[in-house]
This record gives sequence, structure tokens and C-alpha cells, in this order.
Amino acid sequence: MKRHLPELGLIAVAVAPLFLGLRDTLFETDPAQYAEVARRMLHSADPFSLHDNFGVFLNKPPMTMWAAALAMKLLGVTSAAFRLPALVFALGLLAAVWRIGELLWDRTTGLVAVAFTGASFSVQLMVLDPKVDAGVTCFMALTVWALLEARRRPRLVWLAWAFAAAGILTKGPIGLAALAAAVAPEALRRRWGAAEPGAVWQRILAFKPLSGLALLCALMATWYTALIREHGWAGAKYLLWEMSFSRVLHQSDYHNATTPLFFLHTGLWAFLPFTPVLLFELATAARGLLQSRRLPPDEARVVWWWLLIPFAVISLAEFRLPQYLYWLAPPAALLSARAVARVCRAERSAAPSWLAGFAVAIAVAAAALAALALVRGFPPSSVAAGCVWLAVAGLVPAGLMLVARRWEAVPRLAGFLVASTAGLALFYGGYLHATFGEYQPAEAFGARAKREEPKGAALPFVALSADNATAYYADRPATEVGLEGLADAVRSGRVTLAVTETETLPKLAELGLTAEVLEVRPSFPVSRPTLSFLDARTRPGVVRQRALVRLGLKAP
Repeated sequence: MKRHLPELGLIAVAVAPLFLGLRDTLFETDPAQYAEVARRMLHSADPFSLHDNFGVFLNKPPMTMWAAALAMKLLGVTSAAFRLPALVFALGLLAAVWRIGELLWDRTTGLVAVAFTGASFSVQLMVLDPKVDAGVTCFMALTVWALLEARRRPRLVWLAWAFAAAGILTKGPIGLAALAAAVAPEALRRRWGAAEPGAVWQRILAFKPLSGLALLCALMATWYTALIREHGWAGAKYLLWEMSFSRVLHQSDYHNATTPLFFLHTGLWAFLPFTPVLLFELATAARGLLQSRRLPPDEARVVWWWLLIPFAVISLAEFRLPQYLYWLAPPAALLSARAVARVCRAERSAAPSWLAGFAVAIAVAAAALAALALVRGFPPSSVAAGCVWLAVAGLVPAGLMLVARRWEAVPRLAGFLVASTAGLALFYGGYLHATFGEYQPAEAFGARAKREEPKGAALPFVALSADNATAYYADRPATEVGLEGLADAVRSGRVTLAVTETETLPKLAELGLTAEVLEVRPSFPVSRPTLSFLDARTRPGVVRQRALVRLGLKAP
């Protein structure tokens, strides 16, 4: 492996940001909801009945929550415990990408693909803002790896079916459908792993469809049996149809104001730092297709179908979110790595020069963006700490590019590309994401509630919507209490500690209540910040102030 030390160094730089934000507070969006489901699962010891702070949870299959509950059993109810499975899934994904690249092309290409995947903003956000995407992306990549290995060792096809079942248990049918779409175009034109075409029945039987489906159903049977027992067939239909295919067929109630071009501009940033190489590879492939006007069988083309077919399908859906594109980062990175290897090894290729120049431009823009965020958006409480992270955003890419100039052509160009966004990723994971967490009061309130009231049955929210994040960190349900009847609830001892907004405190006094303020924290309700929130000058207009209070009755 000595000859691959540059690529291994790139991988280390690429994955470093994944570890920086493990302990950051969870935002009050999907991650907090999944964390609360896992917390309740842990305490109930029932892995087949999913509930969040507001009742039954049916939005996602249980794999992510199972993994999180296991991590909480080991590490406690913490931010790191919930993020740990996403980190493990991400590392499993990188291992699968390496092996896929090596099987299809060579070890250098596989290692470069790992560096690209780990450095991509898609994978970084799957760990920092953990949902179910890290898991399903990992299982998809493992399924592709197992299928490619099965060309020489046919028995591994059953392992592919097992990984597909895990993908379905993570995000629904997309865990199987996307991979079937990726493999089918080449596998049905020529028998999988064979030089000769073979009969149609031979091409199909190579994948052990009957026994494979039987294995897949057996692995999912316990969960879906419990689901049907609790919610009837409507529960299974909701997960298997309404949360997946019905969105593509425009039969779902989920809609948002996006266009079919949404994932095109999302990919420009989600697939950084290898976006320019991917665009170059797409243009090269399109030109080659127009010239040859034919597609001879090529099992390496599985990576193209893995990227393009799901991309087209999700673009047709009426409900689009950035994370739906994240699980296409592995095929995009693999194609980009192959492009880097090809252009660097080609004679008289001008591509490495302009791609390296593009990488330098991205690095300069990224450092400038980090400086702008530090100076205008989030002036640090410690000037020294802020300067350290700003130095990281500038010096890491500059240093890596200087070192990469001494490497061979392939790792040199890959090094420039990884360096282009490495500083910004470190700045975001090490500083900015944690700063965003200062506007999520749930962790502070939860920790204080556990200290003040260790055996509390619930944490009420007064004249305010409760949330999953506070329930998670307080390790107890978060309930909603109106101003009407609050005095009686305090008098009976049902309410002692409570969360409310500071502007509600005068109303509590009017009800004859005392409110000892234990904590006051700013609150901003979304994980994707708006421009008004990012600008320190306009932030006070969008940030609310929440307080954790101890309620009592005024003396007569």
C-alpha cells in the first residue's frame, strides 16, 4: 500500500470532518424525531412499535432507529449516540465504494472514489444532520459490491439480497428498486459475470430471483408482521407505497414548490468537490454516445445506471428534498474518479490543468465564504477560536495543494479537488455547525431539567409547541399546556418545571404564578438557515427567546 499513500492521505483529510460534529446538538427536525423514536424504543424494550413525542411514528422503517437505540444503550441518550450509526454507515459506504472501484477499474481509482465520496457535502451532511440517508446509501453500495463480487463468486448474490432487505428496512422500496434499475440494463443484455450473452432465463436465474426474494421477505417478515398486527395492512401500504412510489406517480399528498430541475442545481453543491469532474465526464459520455450511437454490454456501466435512472425518477416526484440526492453520491464519485484516472493517463490531455485551476478557484471562494460567515454572520465568543477555524479553512487546502504537486498525476489532480472544499468542510463541521446549535435550546433545557427534576414524568411547554429534541435530551415526554388551567396544574403539582417563551412570562404573573428563570436560550426553528438568520444584523428579528422556568404560586 506504500504506493497508495497519497490516496490514503486524501481519504484521511476527506473523512476528518465526519468526526468533528458528533457531539453537536441535534436540530429540531427529522434527526430529533428519529432520536426520540429510538429513545422510546430503548426504554420500552419494544423494537417493533415506533413512537415519537407525539404518538405513533410511521414515516420511516426502523433500521436507523434500531441502530440508534443500540448506540444509546452503549453511550447513553446523547448527541454522539444518535450520530454514531450514521458515522458507521458512512465508513461502511466508503469501504464498499473502494471495493467497487477496484473491481471495475483498479485500486487507485477505487481509493480516489473513496476520497471523493468522503469529501462530498452529501456524505458530510448525512453524518452532521443524520436522518436515514447514511444507512440506505451504505446498504445500496454494499448491494452493488455484493452483486459485482457475485460475478466470480455466485453465492454472494444472496448477500446482495440481504443488503437490499436492509435497505428496504431503512428507507423503503427505494433500497431495492434503485439497485434493480442499476443492474438490469446490463444484466438482461448479457448473463451476469459471463462473456457470452446466454438465454434470457439464464440471465434472470443468475440472480437467484426466487430464493433471493424468499430471503428478502424472510429478513423483513418480523418487522412487517408486527407492523400489520398493530396498524393493519394500511400501515404496510403506507410505508411500501405511499411514502415511495406514490410520490413519483403523483398520488401522494406530499408536495412542495420545486421543479424537475431541483436536483440539477442541488447536485452542483451536494457533489462538491468532484462536481466539475462529474460534469466533464457526463459531457464526454454524451459526446461518445452521439458518435457511436450504440451501447455494447459493459458491466462497468452499472455505475451510470445507478446514478442516472434514480436521478430521473426522483426528479419526476412532486416532493423533492436535497437529501433525496445524497444517496447518489457514491456512483457520482466513482464516475468522477474514473474520469480523473482516464484524463491523467491520456497523452496531451488539457483537462488536468483546467480542472486543477477550477479547484484552486473553489478553494479561494470557500475560504472567502468561511471568512464572511465568521465576520458577518457568527462572530465567535473567542476571537482566538474563530481565527483558528478561519486559518484551517485557508491553510488546509493551501497546504494540501502544495503537497499534492509532488504526487503522480492521478492523486495530484484528486488532491487538488479534495483540497478545494476540505477547509470549508472542516470549518463547517468544527465551528459553524456547533454555532448553529447555540440556537437550538433543547439540549441545554434537557440537561438542566434532568438535574433539577431527575424523576420528572414530563416536561411541559406552556403556550408553546412541544418538540422531539427537548423530549430526547430531557429523557422524558414533552407535553403542551395552555394558559387556561395552568394555575390548577401548578397547584396540584402536575407542573413544576416548564419551557415557555420569555414574552409569555408576564402572562404567568397575571395568573398568580411565580416563574423562576433557570435558563434562557435563543431559538431558531429550522435546520436550514435563512439569509435573515445568517446575517447578524437581521438575526434578532427572526430569533425567539425561550426560557426554562420553575413555576410556583404567589403568596396570598
